[in-house]
Amino acid sequence: MYHAILLGDMCDLLNLAECSGLSALKERVSGWREVVNRGLTWLTAMSHPDGRIAFFNDAAFDIAPEPDAIKAYAASLGCKAKLVSSQGPRGDRKVSLRWLENSGYCRVEMSDGDVALLDMARIGPDYLPGHGHADTLSFELSLSGRRVFVNSGTSRYGEDAERQRQRGTAAHNTVVVDGESSSEVWGGFRVARRAFPSTPFIAESDESAVVVASHDGYKRLQGKAIHRRRWTFTPRSLVIHDLVTGNFESAEARFYLHPDIGIDR
Repeated sequence: MYHAILLGDMCDLLNLAECSGLSALKERVSGWREVVNRGLTWLTAMSHPDGRIAFFNDAAFDIAPEPDAIKAYAASLGCKAKLVSSQGPRGDRKVSLRWLENSGYCRVEMSDGDVALLDMARIGPDYLPGHGHADTLSFELSLSGRRVFVNSGTSRYGEDAERQRQRGTAAHNTVVVDGESSSEVWGGFRVARRAFPSTPFIAESDESAVVVASHDGYKRLQGKAIHRRRWTFTPRSLVIHDLVTGNFESAEARFYLHPDIGIDR
C-alpha cells in the first residue's frame, strides 16, 4: 500500500519535471524514470491476478491508487514494469518463481493463472518497523483468478485491542507457538524483539518449485523454538510442511480464507 502511494508520488515528480521545463528537475528525469520502472516491477510482482495489492503488513484497499491506475499514469510518462504481468508461468515452465531478494518476498506462478505470494521478509527496516505485522512465513494464494488464502491486512490505526490483534501472528497464514506472536508488536506502531528470517532455499524445475525458510522469532521463548516452513508447488497442487523444533507446549498453523470462499465439509 505504501509502495503504491510513493510510486504515485514518483510519477507526479516525473510529470512535473517534464512539464515544468525547469532544468533542475529535468536533469533528474532519467534517474526518476528508472525508479518508477523498478517500482512498477515490484508492484506487479506483489499484486494478485485480480490486479490488486496483497495484504502483508499495514495494507488495505482504497487508500493508495489502484495498481492499474498507477501503471496507466506511468505509461503516459513513458514508464513500464520490467516484469511481464502474470498470465501464467514464464516460458514453457508449468511452475515459475520470482524471488524478490531485496524485500524478502517470493512470487510463484502455476497453471491457470494461479499465484502464491510468500513472505520471507524481515518485519521492516530496523529503524522503522512500525507498519510491520508479525507475519513472518505467511503467504497468500489466488486460484483461477480468485483470492483463496489471505492475510487480514489492517482496518485501523491506534492502540486498541483490535489493532493489536490484526498485527499479531494469529491473524496471518503462519504458525503461532505457545500463543505468542513471532515478533513482539505493541503500542500501535512499535516492535520489540522480532523474527529474523533465514535465507531461503529455492529449487525449481519445469514441473515444480520448492521454497524452504525458517525464522527465529520464537527463540526468545523459554523453549527457544524455531519455525521452519516448506512450500512445494506443482501445476495443480500446493503442499505446506511446517516443522517447529525446540521445546514448546503448542503450535498452531492458521489459514484464513477470503470471505467469498466457503468450505464443503
